[in-house]
Amino acid sequence: MSRRGGRERLAAIRSIEETQHAELLKLPGRWWVKKDTHTQLVRVFVLPDRMWQWADEGASVLGLKLTVCNLTRDLMYDAIPGVPTFGSPAKCGNWLWQPQLIYLNESAGVHPEPVRIMHGRGIPRREDVIETKVDAYDCYRVDFYIDKHSHLPAQMVLWYHGENHPGFPYDVTFRYELLDYVEMEGVMIPGRVIETTDFGLHFEWGYQVHLNVPYRDEAFTERPSLENGPYAWMPKEESETKGPPNRY
Repeated sequence: MSRRGGRERLAAIRSIEETQHAELLKLPGRWWVKKDTHTQLVRVFVLPDRMWQWADEGASVLGLKLTVCNLTRDLMYDAIPGVPTFGSPAKCGNWLWQPQLIYLNESAGVHPEPVRIMHGRGIPRREDVIETKVDAYDCYRVDFYIDKHSHLPAQMVLWYHGENHPGFPYDVTFRYELLDYVEMEGVMIPGRVIETTDFGLHFEWGYQVHLNVPYRDEAFTERPSLENGPYAWMPKEESETKGPPNRY
């Protein structure tokens, strides 16, 4: 943990912001895309128990959705244009847990417990592999591939119980390649993340990431409104610098 910045600095990270702007093209086979369109994702995690996500998929069948989740209050809101917004039991545990593990490996709310050093075929010579156990919703095991030179995780493999994934009778794994580390808030985090799964998914995360962003506590307890735009979770003086709210 000392190479990452030390446990004290990791525990001092209270929020993680992910943003992404992308163009979604109308290509053969993309039946859900009505036409070439711009998409926007703004997501903030307040550790260890709150999440705020604005997902605007533009001219696609997915459209616009604002999700606010508070595990401590067991409260979750999904705001969709033209539909009343009601509260429901919180179901965002995995969403909250994953970024803490990927960006920080360990935090005030995530504590992988070492089990063994792994040996044998398939272990890269330049890496030490540590199996850990976790108790995080569906995920029960995380393997860390530590680069022997940088002492930073080069890869992580997350193991999930198959019975919690319909259509997969066996345990499933998600592999994350962690590249281009940068220092932020005294902590080393991966600047690029490539995700691969057992069932053929392979893509590179395109998020811009910021740590310890300011936020309003009320944004995670009050009923959200699409009219307030994708930065309504920020203090008012800061959200105003982001420009006018998006379409709704």
